[in-house]
Amino acid sequence: MRYILSIIISILPAYTYAAITDVQDLLTALLDLFNNLIYVVFSFSLVIFFWGLAKFILNAGDEKTHEDGRHLMFWGIIALFVMTSIWGIIAFLQNNLGFDEFG
Repeated sequence: MRYILSIIISILPAYTYAAITDVQDLLTALLDLFNNLIYVVFSFSLVIFFWGLAKFILNAGDEKTHEDGRHLMFWGIIALFVMTSIWGIIAFLQNNLGFDEFG
């Protein structure tokens, strides 16, 4: 959690110095922030998956660590699936329903 907060705090100055003068600028800034957070969460879930894979393979003799690696891989795959689904839904909304005027 501490790492996520430090990433968000490091991204925030770019949005603080942006000249937000109306609602459309605010929505654009929020969408840009959301897009950046999607990349961070997607990368984090990929790292979690590979961390679980490494624990699963390297500790095949230890049953508890082997099981922990399996759980990490499972939740990493779930997070990757959710993030890919969100990207797909957003792309569908932007391309087919005309919600692309803010992005």
